[in-house]
Amino acid sequence: MLRPGSAGSRRRVARHLLGVLARDSGGLLLEVPPAGPLLLAAPEAVLEGALTALLPLFGRPALGWAEQPPPGAVAAGTVPPTAADSPAASPLELFREPIMGLVPGGLPRLAGLRMGHRGPTDAPPALHAAEAAALTLAATLEDEEGRAALLGGAPGVPLHLDAPGKAAAALSALPLPVLPVLPPDTVLGVLPPGPFALGGLEAATLELCALRDLPGAALHLCWSPALAALAPRLAATLDPGRLVLDGVDGEAALAWGLAQGIGRFSGAHPSRLLAATRRRNCSHRAGCSAAQCLARAEGTTATARAGCHDPARLLHEVAA
Repeated sequence: MLRPGSAGSRRRVARHLLGVLARDSGGLLLEVPPAGPLLLAAPEAVLEGALTALLPLFGRPALGWAEQPPPGAVAAGTVPPTAADSPAASPLELFREPIMGLVPGGLPRLAGLRMGHRGPTDAPPALHAAEAAALTLAATLEDEEGRAALLGGAPGVPLHLDAPGKAAAALSALPLPVLPVLPPDTVLGVLPPGPFALGGLEAATLELCALRDLPGAALHLCWSPALAALAPRLAATLDPGRLVLDGVDGEAALAWGLAQGIGRFSGAHPSRLLAATRRRNCSHRAGCSAAQCLARAEGTTATARAGCHDPARLLHEVAA
């Protein structure tokens, strides 16, 4: 039994996590609406694992066992399949996005590449489709010719590769500097033995737990205006040394991250800053605009990168 309280974001995240467990274990999720406890009916081993995983997120007072459903409990359902489960769903699109770091003095540098798949909408793709796409990406990167076509050369920075489902093992085995990026509900199950990152963290996550208590070599936090409104006590739970602030769309988001001590960023604004840095001392910049340089750095095919006369600059840190 979990008592997340009535706070919208906290209850929504709790309901999602327990819904995933109910779906994957063949169990049932019950709730007492509108703000009562959530109850997961599942095999004992699943419940014991869930209790261990949820303890650092919600705290011991919110967790407990129940032999019978509480009065007023109704079926809450599980996490439903999405439209992407349909065979007729649109294919997923591979994306590549630079991760910007900062050298002493504050100048941008390439600190990594984020790669994964996105669906035709903002909704996350269905698990089986995303896992299949990630395994295909792993197979492509394992092949030397496929790797050259996809990346354009050997990367000089870590690859942060989205790893849904069971794709982490295949991605970790690649002969490249790879950091699999796992979905946040991974903390409810068995963690992979090697280094990994957690992705999909958001402002609501900070209401549930301190980011410094989460596992992972890196933590991908999605920017939103809600972060700028964080209470000081929640901002103090950040772990800036491990954070990558994703979705940075302008100076306000970048300034907030820098004020928290965060040193890695991705999104439209960091991509523009990196393009400007690459072009500053590029001997071919006269024949390439900033927009073309930005687009080529995000290209996942040779055609998309065509026209770049120094493609190694898209994969390595360059002197400003």
